[in-house]
Formats: sequence, C-alpha cells, structure tokens
Amino acid sequence: MQTEHCVAATFQAAAQRGYRVTLVEDGHATFADGGQTEDQIRARINEIARGGMAQLLPAASLFTDIPDGSHVPV
Repeated sequence: MQTEHCVAATFQAAAQRGYRVTLVEDGHATFADGGQTEDQIRARINEIARGGMAQLLPAASLFTDIPDGSHVPV
C-alpha cells in the first residue's frame, strides 16, 4: 500500500467516522514520486496524521519482550 494513497485515505476516512486511529509511523512505505523521496512522502503523511487524525507510534513500541525471548503485541 502506498503511503500517500491507501494509508492516508484509510486513516482519514476512519478519523472522519469517529474511530480512534493509531498509525505506525515507520510501518508504511511508498516510492519516490513527484520529485519527493520516500522519506519525504512518509514524513508529510505522518504530519497530516499527527494533525489530529491519528496517534503515531513507532513499530518498536508495539512489542514487548517476554521471558522466552519471543515477542508479543502489546
């Protein structure tokens, strides 16, 4: 899914419908387009989301270590 299309449309529609949205800020991707790098596009979409439509979290914060060394979602 491209960040600036599918991801942005999904979190915007969810927020408009009153859903509480969490976006994994480093968990979506795209490719360079329109003179912008992938990182620039991702940063722009994250800023739009951060503007009141979604809570942003890094992927690493979604997991916690458990004693056997595996990971489970929090």
